[in-house]
Amino acid sequence: ETSELKNNLINLRDRMLDLGGIFDVADKENSLKEIHDKLSDESTWSDLELSQALNIEKANLDKFLNSFLSVDEAINDNLELLDIAV
Repeated sequence: ETSELKNNLINLRDRMLDLGGIFDVADKENSLKEIHDKLSDESTWSDLELSQALNIEKANLDKFLNSFLSVDEAINDNLELLDIAV
Protein backbone atom coordinates (compact mmCIF):
# COMPACT_ATOMS: atom_id res chain seq x y z
CA GLU A 1 0.00 0.00 0.00
CA THR A 2 1.40 3.39 -1.00
CA SER A 3 0.43 5.22 2.19
CA GLU A 4 2.27 2.63 4.28
CA LEU A 5 5.32 2.90 2.03
CA LYS A 6 5.23 6.68 2.24
CA ASN A 7 4.95 6.54 6.05
CA ASN A 8 7.91 4.13 6.19
CA LEU A 9 10.01 6.43 3.99
CA ILE A 10 9.11 9.46 6.09
CA ASN A 11 9.98 7.51 9.24
CA LEU A 12 13.29 6.47 7.69
CA ARG A 13 14.06 10.06 6.66
CA ASP A 14 13.33 11.26 10.20
CA ARG A 15 15.66 8.61 11.62
CA MET A 16 18.36 9.67 9.16
CA LEU A 17 18.01 13.24 10.40
CA ASP A 18 18.37 12.01 13.97
CA LEU A 19 21.44 10.00 13.00
CA GLY A 20 22.91 13.11 11.40
CA GLY A 21 23.07 14.63 14.87
CA ILE A 22 24.53 11.49 16.40
CA PHE A 23 27.20 11.26 13.71
CA ASP A 24 27.87 15.01 13.85
CA VAL A 25 27.29 15.48 10.12
CA ALA A 26 27.36 19.28 10.42
CA ASP A 27 30.63 19.07 12.33
CA LYS A 28 32.10 16.75 9.69
CA GLU A 29 31.03 19.18 6.95
CA ASN A 30 32.74 22.03 8.83
CA SER A 31 35.88 19.93 9.30
CA LEU A 32 35.92 19.12 5.59
CA LYS A 33 35.68 22.83 4.73
CA GLU A 34 38.57 23.59 7.11
CA ILE A 35 40.67 20.86 5.48
CA HIS A 36 39.91 22.26 2.02
CA ASP A 37 41.01 25.68 3.25
CA LYS A 38 44.25 24.26 4.67
CA LEU A 39 44.94 22.29 1.50
CA SER A 40 44.47 25.41 -0.60
CA ASP A 41 47.24 27.10 1.38
CA GLU A 42 50.59 26.61 -0.38
CA SER A 43 52.48 26.35 2.92
CA THR A 44 50.57 23.15 3.75
CA TRP A 45 52.19 21.40 0.81
CA SER A 46 55.69 22.18 2.07
CA ASP A 47 54.99 19.88 5.04
CA LEU A 48 54.68 16.39 3.56
CA GLU A 49 53.36 14.72 6.72
CA LEU A 50 50.72 17.41 7.25
CA SER A 51 49.52 17.33 3.65
CA GLN A 52 49.32 13.52 3.69
CA ALA A 53 47.41 13.51 7.00
CA LEU A 54 45.00 16.16 5.72
CA ASN A 55 44.39 14.23 2.49
CA ILE A 56 43.68 11.02 4.43
CA GLU A 57 41.28 12.84 6.74
CA LYS A 58 39.65 14.53 3.74
CA ALA A 59 39.14 11.17 2.00
CA ASN A 60 37.58 9.66 5.13
CA LEU A 61 35.23 12.61 5.62
CA ASP A 62 34.30 12.64 1.92
CA LYS A 63 33.50 8.93 2.02
CA PHE A 64 31.32 9.23 5.12
CA LEU A 65 29.49 12.36 3.98
CA ASN A 66 28.91 11.06 0.46
CA SER A 67 27.45 7.84 1.84
CA PHE A 68 25.25 9.57 4.37
CA LEU A 69 24.02 12.22 1.96
CA SER A 70 23.38 9.74 -0.85
CA VAL A 71 21.10 7.70 1.43
CA ASP A 72 19.26 10.86 2.45
CA GLU A 73 18.94 11.89 -1.19
CA ALA A 74 17.65 8.44 -2.20
CA ILE A 75 14.96 8.57 0.48
CA ASN A 76 13.84 12.02 -0.66
CA ASP A 77 13.88 10.95 -4.31
CA ASN A 78 11.71 7.95 -3.51
CA LEU A 79 9.25 10.14 -1.61
CA GLU A 80 9.01 12.45 -4.63
CA LEU A 81 8.51 9.53 -7.00
CA LEU A 82 5.82 8.12 -4.74
CA ASP A 83 4.03 11.49 -4.71
CA ILE A 84 4.17 11.62 -8.51
CA ALA A 85 2.90 8.06 -8.85
CA VAL A 86 -0.11 8.59 -6.58
